[in-house]
Amino acid sequence: MKREEKLLKNTLILSIGTILPKLAVFITLPIYTKYLTKTEYGIYDLIASVVLFLVPLITLQIQDGIFRYLLEEKNSENKSKIITTTTIFVTLTTVIIGFIAFFVLRNIEFTLRILILLYFLFYILLQVVMQIARGIGENKKYSVASIINSFFNIVLVIPLLVCIRLGINGLMLSLTVSMIVSIIYLAKSIKLFKYLNFKYWDFNYLKNIMKYSIPMIPNSIAWWVINLSDRLIITNKLGLEQNAIYAASNKIPSIYNIAYTTFNMAWQESATVEKNSKDVCEYYSNIFKNLLELLFGAILVIIAVSPIIFRILIDSSYNEAMKQMPILFLALFFLSFANFYGGIYVAFKKTKKVAKSSLWGAIINIVVNLLFIKRIGLYAASISTLISYVFITIYRAIDIQKEFKIKYEYKKIFICLVLLIAECLLININNWIFYIINIIITISVFVFINKMKLIFIIKNLKNRRNVNI
Repeated sequence: MKREEKLLKNTLILSIGTILPKLAVFITLPIYTKYLTKTEYGIYDLIASVVLFLVPLITLQIQDGIFRYLLEEKNSENKSKIITTTTIFVTLTTVIIGFIAFFVLRNIEFTLRILILLYFLFYILLQVVMQIARGIGENKKYSVASIINSFFNIVLVIPLLVCIRLGINGLMLSLTVSMIVSIIYLAKSIKLFKYLNFKYWDFNYLKNIMKYSIPMIPNSIAWWVINLSDRLIITNKLGLEQNAIYAASNKIPSIYNIAYTTFNMAWQESATVEKNSKDVCEYYSNIFKNLLELLFGAILVIIAVSPIIFRILIDSSYNEAMKQMPILFLALFFLSFANFYGGIYVAFKKTKKVAKSSLWGAIINIVVNLLFIKRIGLYAASISTLISYVFITIYRAIDIQKEFKIKYEYKKIFICLVLLIAECLLININNWIFYIINIIITISVFVFINKMKLIFIIKNLKNRRNVNI
């Protein structure tokens, strides 16, 4: 199989387990915004963000190391050493921290405290098991586990929030039970326990994986700072209700980010496999060119349909969030390319450079946020995010160019950016006829610039279907 076809195949498989479950969030979003108070929704967003911050500190980001080391490991016994060693380490540290946190959070109502800790524990375990599945090549089962997680959350959140009206407690319970079910499925389907054996505990493996994963801690913290600092600063300076509005403004732009995250997962694997190829620079250049065209076309369409989606999925009391969305769309476009370069860093295990660029981006984000939050309100959060993402992208592009001569079509990049900025400005026009015309035009642009790629994808899908028959 050609490397482009393999990248496409992995992207399609992972998209099932990434895009569909994430889109399920938009099924529950109207329920969250209707049956949770703005304060409760703000608290939930804060809990989820804080957990994202704590995970790399507690796990030492070892889940990233699990995937990277399993990906190149062919020996079955060595795979068992990697899985056993890292699983024992993560489980012990998580339980210990959870026990401490139980007393630290003593001011929180008892039931909610227990639910937060359970959510925290099973979130970490699910991340580890899913990275193990990816590392041993079980991408399909990874995707199924993601779907199971989302399905059970939808099934449970309706009775718990709508019928019983348990509020934030019901939401946390549905999320936790869904993760438990996913872990059970994945552990059984990939035969996890055949890899787990205390005799395979190997401290040397743990040290080697940590050398790779520990530099990813500041990287993860930096991304947390970029994402959560906005929430914390908004909550502190403007209040929980404004934080809820900002959280809502991120929901639709995140559709685009979800789509790219799927590709990025497959890209990290492909960039690693092809890193020793003689034409690696040409390969990376070709992927960048095609990625620019695909992402530009896709984000144009998503921006065009976003006003309609917003009015369908989000309660009218959150209409102020619409004003932040254009800036966030532009920010996520740059984030995609920052992650593209990050995939190259991961392939060559240059995690220190990943961390360095992310940390500078985080510092810029905080400084801009604090300087302007009182003057321009929520705009400070979205603008600071955009500036930090632009910085990280440019920093990584310049750094990587020193070793890999990636070819760029600068004129095409400039035109894409100009059109993208124009589209971001146009979505604030409140006119349904304009919305429809805009959607038709953006879809036409997407098809025109990606015609050959779409034909390639359709042919591959047909070939796979014929083989399965």
